[in-house]
Amino acid sequence: MGTRRFTARSAALGITLTAALLTPLGVAPALAETLVPISGSGSTWAQDAVEQWRAAVYSATGQAMSYAGVGSRGGLGEFARGTMDFAVSEHAFDSEADGEYAIASPPFDFASLPIAAGATSIAYNLRSGDTLVDDLRLSGDTVAKIFTGVITRWDDPAVQAENPQIVMPAQDITPVVRADLSGSTEVFTSWMSTQHEGVWSDYCV
Repeated sequence: MGTRRFTARSAALGITLTAALLTPLGVAPALAETLVPISGSGSTWAQDAVEQWRAAVYSATGQAMSYAGVGSRGGLGEFARGTMDFAVSEHAFDSEADGEYAIASPPFDFASLPIAAGATSIAYNLRSGDTLVDDLRLSGDTVAKIFTGVITRWDDPAVQAENPQIVMPAQDITPVVRADLSGSTEVFTSWMSTQHEGVWSDYCV
């Protein structure tokens, strides 16, 4: 029987499969000495969940597993090269048309299973006078315009209109984004491209 390999995709929507991904169900702890350790890598977003499942599977079955949070695309690359037994990623394999950063599907059969669901949130650091703002409200359209450079200041009329309870400071907004190839960034940019297509298209042009 050939070895089956798995990629696990964590996405904005998905079914939680927990330990079924890691080891056959019903393996008794007494068989632990016959189990081969497995290793995986990939998403840092899903790493906390994977670590909990890893510990639970080991406790229940004795199946040893290691996981390295090297980023979604890093995990896909290691999996495609055959150096990992599984990968966790918010990103799918690419086609050659995707350019120099494309990661092509591996030359072996594999299954892709949704394992985690969650949300991407926007953190901010903002003061109004001497008061730290902790109740900022931004619509999706405003968020998209901030991250595409249409809105560049906190006192922009659109931001102020959505936050009448705050005296917005006359300061530039400095968006902070991931520098590496991130699955979280892909989820965020995919949201902009599908939910705020006009703003995103103008930015890309």
